Amino acid sequence: MLKHNEKILKIKKEYFSIPNLMGYFRILMIPVFLYLYGKANSKREYLWAFLVLGISLLTDFFDGKIARKYHMVTDFGKALDPVADKLTQGAVALTIEKS
Repeated sequence: MLKHNEKILKIKKEYFSIPNLMGYFRILMIPVFLYLYGKANSKREYLWAFLVLGISLLTDFFDGKIARKYHMVTDFGKALDPVADKLTQGAVALTIEKS
């Protein structure tokens, strides 16, 4: 049976690894992107919205690379990444529909 400190360490490793934090960040960027895109009235404002989306896409690219390179692959991360992908794709689909 795991001791209390070992359980906490296991939870931190599973849910708070760098790649998983990047996944959470991507999910948090979705409402920021939608807000910026929704209130945009100029080319510059649209560029800000797409900059946020671009940062989200970069974190998507790097989270998997970091997880594999530094042996931080977790079962939770394997589930989190596609959820973040689909939510981001849904947000982009909403903006395309608006156009």
